[in-house]
Amino acid sequence: MRSLALISLFTIALSACRPVHDSPRPYEVYPQNAAYFQGLVNPLQTNGKEPVILHEDNYPITLKLYDDGRFQYTLKKLGDGWGTWKYSAADGYLDLYAERTLFVMQMQIRSADLSNPDAIALEFSDRFGPKYLKLLKDSSAH
Repeated sequence: MRSLALISLFTIALSACRPVHDSPRPYEVYPQNAAYFQGLVNPLQTNGKEPVILHEDNYPITLKLYDDGRFQYTLKKLGDGWGTWKYSAADGYLDLYAERTLFVMQMQIRSADLSNPDAIALEFSDRFGPKYLKLLKDSSAH
């Protein structure tokens, strides 16, 4: 009887460790060198030039990366905030990190198509599971 209870607890514990949502990436990703991502980064002083804005309108999220290693984001339902980014040489992507009152945001910007340097994706998990968003890049006020 005791063994049955231990086996049941062990089974429950294992199932609790599995991700609630498992979603395969809908595209391939390709590690890139740091220079690949330079076109996404804004100088701190724009000198009248419009900043590069990364966005995905369906989620919706907007990002602006700056050359001091910070980024600004806007999430429609959560508002604005700031975080830090760095290039991950080991993995070939940009690693973004921001803290909010209720949660921590950890995201990656990755290359999603070798033949198209503008094909970039933002990957992260929210309370509903993994998100794979194709980002659009523009240099106009959004």
